[in-house]
Amino acid sequence: MAIGDIITVKINEVVASGDGLARFGSKAVFANRSCVGETVVVRVYAERPTWMRAEFQKVIGKASPDRVQPQCELYGVCGGCTMQHLRYEAQLEAKVARFIDKFRHEAGFRPPEPRVVPSYPWEFQNYMHFYVKKEPRPDGTVGMSLGFPTVQGDEIVPVADCPVADPQIRSILQEAAKSGSIPLPVYADKILMYAWQGLFLYDTGMRRGTVRILDKEIKVDVDAFIPSNIPMMARLIADLVDIADTADHSRPMLDMYCGIGMFSAFLADGFSGTDLVDENKKAIALARTNVTAKNIRFYAMKDRRWAPDIQPPAGAYGFMVIDPPSMQGLPRNMLEWLIQSGPPLLAYRSQDTASFGRDAKALCGAGYRLAQVTIYDFCPHTGFTDTLAVFERG
Repeated sequence: MAIGDIITVKINEVVASGDGLARFGSKAVFANRSCVGETVVVRVYAERPTWMRAEFQKVIGKASPDRVQPQCELYGVCGGCTMQHLRYEAQLEAKVARFIDKFRHEAGFRPPEPRVVPSYPWEFQNYMHFYVKKEPRPDGTVGMSLGFPTVQGDEIVPVADCPVADPQIRSILQEAAKSGSIPLPVYADKILMYAWQGLFLYDTGMRRGTVRILDKEIKVDVDAFIPSNIPMMARLIADLVDIADTADHSRPMLDMYCGIGMFSAFLADGFSGTDLVDENKKAIALARTNVTAKNIRFYAMKDRRWAPDIQPPAGAYGFMVIDPPSMQGLPRNMLEWLIQSGPPLLAYRSQDTASFGRDAKALCGAGYRLAQVTIYDFCPHTGFTDTLAVFERG
């Protein structure tokens, strides 16, 4: 087999990336824009000893009833969205199936049947990174465009519009494509934009602002965590408030990986005190502004270690919310502290099923019970899965 070869395969499932998975001889084939049950012709563009990546060419025979026409003209060229060819309900079904399968593999048991919270599937993305592409013009000047890496990742494709982007970001893309220049200061080969209901931030200019979520004004900064898909974040926060309402409020709450204080801003008033911990000093500075309840303490982590000034004793907290960095899960010392001294009620937000499954296995093997799981579709048209789980100590 060689790069560029054309092969025909039968798609068996949709994997976490959003690609279809097939077999060709002894190798796994990951084919973009493919649906379960279809026989497809694909072109190989990457190969390793055990797998190949391939670009969809056409369907042989009958197409899947889940296949739809993508709304983006660059779909299949741009490497951003990976599931626009699937009807939205099918995307959610694939994500749930993949979550359960991956969780079982890592945790060794089946999770509770997940509740699913869908998103509006267009213009939901508030926070986006773009590459700046410069090209010489015939008149000797240099044109600039905004773009994303291609599916193969070997070049940047200019993006004149993006149907998943916030309307303000879409207008910037459209203006840049029309004029051949970017209507923002450009100092590097990348630019970050954040937009929501009139607020527009970017990392080469206005970097800090305020967004309204539910009944709170939250200060955000492009150098710290910024929530994207704010309507979905509001749904998650409302659910988190309901979960926290069942906790023992006579004891303080712990907000681990607190970021800019997004969760504690809504939760802290109900507890006797709140400890917030993060490793990003700029985020903690914003959290001091966003969380105004009484009896608040802030701690900075060092090297991802749970080591505040005074190690809290077992039973110190009545409730804890954890939102670890994507793909990392909990460091061993923090997991060991949870097992020994963790609260009776724990809410764990995860953006990576593999690390979440491993942490769930450790927690449930040491006295916790996984009571419920909710999947929030923060990023439609991608394989990204965001979950909120509730653990109760026996």
